[in-house]
Order: sequence, then C-alpha cells, then structure tokens
Amino acid sequence: MMNSNAAALREVVEDFVRAYNTGDVDRLMSAYADDFVDMPEGEPTLAGARAYEDTSARLRDTFAKFTGNLNVQVEESVVFDDWAFDWGTLRVELQPKSGGEPVVVERRFLEIWRRQAGGEWKVARAMDNSAAGGARSLDFRQ
Repeated sequence: MMNSNAAALREVVEDFVRAYNTGDVDRLMSAYADDFVDMPEGEPTLAGARAYEDTSARLRDTFAKFTGNLNVQVEESVVFDDWAFDWGTLRVELQPKSGGEPVVVERRFLEIWRRQAGGEWKVARAMDNSAAGGARSLDFRQ
C-alpha cells in the first residue's frame, strides 16, 4: 500500500507527464523548486534562476518545433519526511510540426524532491543521461 506522501509524489509526476503531452510549459515549470539544480549529461550544471530559465527556454523551443508524447517509468520512489527521490527511464517521441519522422529520445533520470512549506512536492535536483544506446539530448535549440 502506498502512503499519502508517495501517492502525492506520484500524482505530481503524472501531472508533469500530462503537462508535457499537452505542451503546457507553465504547468511543467511549476514542478520545479526555486533553488532547482539541473545536471544534464554533457552540459554544465545550472542552479536556481538560471536552471529555471534554461529549462523553460528549452521546453518552449521544443514545443515550438514538436508535439511531444512523454512516457515515464518510475522504477523506485522513496520518501523521507520532507525529501524524496525517484529514478527511472523516460521515452519521448517528438513529432515535428513541420512534418517528417518523429524523433525518439530515451533517457535515465534521478530526481530529488522536496516538500514545500505549503505541502506540495517540487523537484529540487535533477540529473539525466542517455539510456542504453541513445545519446540524444532533449535540447533542440541548436
């Protein structure tokens, strides 16, 4: 049986997937804490406002060019009082709005969550890298 903290965290992840699949950047960004630290493979570590702004810009650019379909498989989710972590894999199929074949990206992720003063869970730290055989980044700004 899942406790209420784990269930609340799972609901945030599910809402994130729904927001991604509808291209709702503002709702996606609401999942991140103000002091969010992002550690993507092959990229500099970004923290705070810079991480937030970079992630938002990357998502807006992606959704300007593609329609996304995100599938997240959480392998483990553990809650420790006001902190939690989850890890797993994700698969994104991005259909170019200009037509053509979809781009498929598969990544592994590790997220550290922190419960905020109002009780909601937000991502405080995130790290991702390519899943077996897939080296594609989710940054399409190049």
